[in-house]
Amino acid sequence: MRKLAVASLIVALGLSSCTSGSRTGPATTDKATFCNLLLAYRASNDTLITDINSGDTARAKSAMTRLVGQAQTLQKRAPADIKADVDAAAAFVVSFDALLARNGYDVKKIETDPKSTEEFAALNSEASNASRDQLRAYGDSDCGGSSAP
Repeated sequence: MRKLAVASLIVALGLSSCTSGSRTGPATTDKATFCNLLLAYRASNDTLITDINSGDTARAKSAMTRLVGQAQTLQKRAPADIKADVDAAAAFVVSFDALLARNGYDVKKIETDPKSTEEFAALNSEASNASRDQLRAYGDSDCGGSSAP
């Protein structure tokens, strides 16, 4: 059951990215740039569950490192109307990465350790879920993305 909860949360992130490098330069609120980054971030997130559940801790770490970098790039480029939700989603990703790191990027350790399971549940708060939902909806309505069912 806990495995399903972790898997469900990762899918609920609803975000991802296809680039692993960070961009340098001035932050911008150019909507087209932000939308491209957001849709790419969502695509990467859609594969995150496979990476984390692969049993390959190096693969899980790499996927999370990429996702954290992408979340931080989104924060720098977010338009004002979605910035608070981007910040909340990025904070979740950073905290989730820290939890995974403390558990050697082994999701099974999180599932079997009561303290880690409790921390994971706290990260998956109503407010955090609402921000991630808002970000997914923004991608759908403002960026031409499409949510999976």
